[in-house]
Amino acid sequence: KLIKMLFISSFLVVSMKTIQEVKKEVMDFLELKKAKKVLLVVDDDEDGMTSAFQMKKFLEESEQKVTLHFNEKRSIAPGAINEEEEFLELVKSDDSKLIIFCDLNEEIASQKLGLIDSKIKVLIIDHHPTPKEFLIKNELMVVKPGDFSNKTPANYSATKVIFDLFNIDAIAALIGVVGDSSLGDWEEFGEKIMQENSVSLEQVTRLANVIKSIVSNYGSRKKELFEFVYEKGSFVSLLGSEYEELAKQFEELIESERKRYSTDLEKEKDVELVFFETKKGLPSKLSNVLSKENKETLIVYSKSDYIKGS
Repeated sequence: KLIKMLFISSFLVVSMKTIQEVKKEVMDFLELKKAKKVLLVVDDDEDGMTSAFQMKKFLEESEQKVTLHFNEKRSIAPGAINEEEEFLELVKSDDSKLIIFCDLNEEIASQKLGLIDSKIKVLIIDHHPTPKEFLIKNELMVVKPGDFSNKTPANYSATKVIFDLFNIDAIAALIGVVGDSSLGDWEEFGEKIMQENSVSLEQVTRLANVIKSIVSNYGSRKKELFEFVYEKGSFVSLLGSEYEELAKQFEELIESERKRYSTDLEKEKDVELVFFETKKGLPSKLSNVLSKENKETLIVYSKSDYIKGS
């Protein structure tokens, strides 16, 4: 039994690839010597936004034509848009020959790819758990931290994987790591990057918060924010921008709702459960703030076309 365990342990160590080996496999898969249209699909949070910045820059420097698409959190309400059909129209209109998903796992990709031509290649760069079952008929390559690292995948943000593969933008990678609350695993990396770029942890955190605030409360402007940063060439350009001012207004709104919580919360009899109604766009961020200050089980919700809670 001991011999068997030692064999398994040895096999796991030998089978893990180096980041250089993974990079070579990715480069071979991408076939960048051929110019083509690439559809880049990313999550719309700090990790996804900074992943998009790095990946788009890398691809365009390799003379690929890139279309960026932010993954939308869909309603499960009756009459919601058919995701497969909408994605099919996007791929057709773009005439994509390669689809790259960043910070989105195989399950989300499979939900979108059901009607897509199987000849289109698909690359997934992600750090979320792989589902037990998923169906993707396209030629597929998946890159996850476990391919080359022993670090906990949840703390190895997709944007950090992209940086380690292609060495594009360290500040972008650091913002994504901070946004994913994973800096504790990357303190040495963070200190090095902040020193080399003369930025403070307070500024990096501020930049992550600006992205979160715009996505959460001004979702229609996230593409505009991305284009602003991409044109300027750095996320640091957000400091002092109109987007930072919008973020401050959002944070003030969160603070006013936090103060209102103690007087306007709704308690259910005989159940340790608290409901709190807030404004549209606030439940996610507000629930994070309130859960740190209160021991009760909270349901923070807003009413729009349907009830949405966090």
